[in-house]
Amino acid sequence: GDAGKDLEHMHQLQAEVSSANDEYANLQTKEAPHTMAPAPTLLAQHNANGLFAKKAGKPVESYDQRVSRGLPCVKLVESTGEREEATYRVDRERLRFILSFGGGERVTDLVIPISAIEDIYQIADGEDCFTPEVLAVLTPEERERMFLIVYAEDPAADPRSLCLLERTQQARDALLDHLQLISSEQLPEAPAPAEA
Repeated sequence: GDAGKDLEHMHQLQAEVSSANDEYANLQTKEAPHTMAPAPTLLAQHNANGLFAKKAGKPVESYDQRVSRGLPCVKLVESTGEREEATYRVDRERLRFILSFGGGERVTDLVIPISAIEDIYQIADGEDCFTPEVLAVLTPEERERMFLIVYAEDPAADPRSLCLLERTQQARDALLDHLQLISSEQLPEAPAPAEA
């Protein structure tokens, strides 16, 4: 008899606890909207924008961060159409485009000041912007991913060019937009006021 009563009492207690939990959960849902700040705080907005968000345990990197660390591409030798694995990065602080190519101890860094870039051509600008050797080795799909940087570090010297092949058309467009943005941010310095 007593054991049965104890069991019944336990079931009753469990039911009360469960019902109290439900009420608390309902209370939380009802109360939550009133206890929240009326306007999102700056931190909440940053969180919503993913600055502090984490995806699969890794912080989400912006394009700016990824391109400053380095992204893979293929360097095309204009005279032969030969391909060479390379990595490019954009040093936004020093306003430089840096291409690293060559393997082992023979890695070469080609540094181009962004201000020295005169033009960037893609296949839409016409096939005559590219050498026949480069065009001959590319598939129609690859042609859509290549671009040619024309630069002159010294205004008196002849411009030089660099032909690259991106992984995707979107990646190429992202890089060109990024370079254009940095270039447009470089406003010419105001001349020093003439002395009276």
